[in-house]
Amino acid sequence: LKFGSSTNSILPNRFAAVVIRPAGEMGCGNGQKAAAPSPQSGTVAQESPTATYPPPKKELNVRPRAGDVVTVSGKEAKVLETTTTDVKIKYVGSGTETWVDAEEVMVVKGKLAFAEVKPGVEVTTSDGARGKVQRRTTTEIYIQNDKGEESAVPIEEITIVKVSIERATDLANKDVFSKSDPYVTCELEGKPKSQVKTPMVPNDLNPEWNFEAGILGYTLGDSLVFEVWDKDMIKDDYLGKCTLEHEKFHESEFAGELALLNKKGEPGQGNLRIRAKIEAAPPLPLQEVQDTQPDPAPPFEAETRQVDPKSSVWCC
Repeated sequence: LKFGSSTNSILPNRFAAVVIRPAGEMGCGNGQKAAAPSPQSGTVAQESPTATYPPPKKELNVRPRAGDVVTVSGKEAKVLETTTTDVKIKYVGSGTETWVDAEEVMVVKGKLAFAEVKPGVEVTTSDGARGKVQRRTTTEIYIQNDKGEESAVPIEEITIVKVSIERATDLANKDVFSKSDPYVTCELEGKPKSQVKTPMVPNDLNPEWNFEAGILGYTLGDSLVFEVWDKDMIKDDYLGKCTLEHEKFHESEFAGELALLNKKGEPGQGNLRIRAKIEAAPPLPLQEVQDTQPDPAPPFEAETRQVDPKSSVWCC
C-alpha cells in the first residue's frame, strides 16, 4: 500500500488491517460519492474492523501492590514494586527476585492460607495419602507420591497441626549473671524436619511467646514434643521437655499446661502453656474409636420364676 510517490512508505504487517472506504467518504476526490462497482468489475473491497496492536492487557480484578503476598505459577512470593504491566517479586524460600507479567500474579488477600504448604515439603491428607508438594494455587495442592504419580488435592484436605505456644512459668535459671533467655522447639515425634521454633525472650523465667505455627506431615499416632532451651553464646542449655500424646488433640483442641521433665524423663522445673488442634485429621481406626466410647450398659434381663399354684392364696 503506497502513499504519494514514495515506494518506501509501506506500513508494517501489524498495521496491514485498515478500513477501506470509497473516496467520497475519505474527504478526497471531488466530494461526490463514488458509484459502487459492479460485480463484473472485480472483487468488492469490504470493511474490516480496525485492528490494534499489541492487544490490550486484560484488566486485573485486584492489582498487586508493593508488600502484597501473591502466588506465581503456584509459588508464594512477595511484591517488591510494580508498573502498569509488570510486577517485580521475591520468591519466598529461595529469595530469587524477578520481573513477571502482571497477568501471571494472583493476589492473596491477607496472609496466604496454609502458607506452610509450599513446594518441596512433605504433606499428608485427610484420607491418608502422602507426598511431596510440587506446586500450589490458593485452592489446590499438587503432590507427588513415592511412585512419581502426581495428583491435585483441595487445600482443605491437607492435614496440618495448628500449634500455639503461649507462655512458660517458673523456668530454671541457667545463667550466672542474669536470667535464662528461653525459646521453645516443637516437632512431631521422630520427625525432625517438622520442627518449628519460637523467638528467644531475653532474661525472663516466665516468658510469653504467643507463637503460632502449622506443622505438616502428621500421621496417626504422632505425638507433639516440646523442648525449652536457654539461648547462649556457645552452647544452648536444656531447660526441659514435655510431650502431648496424639489422643489428647486428634479429635478436639487441647489447651492447658504441661509439666517439664529433665533429660532423664524425671520431673523438672517449670510448666509450658500450649494449644494444639488438627485440621483435616485422618480418621481414627475403628478399634481406637471404640476404645474411646463409654462401655454400654448391660442388657436388661427380666426375672422369671415359677410359682406353685398350691401355695398361692386367692382372696375374694
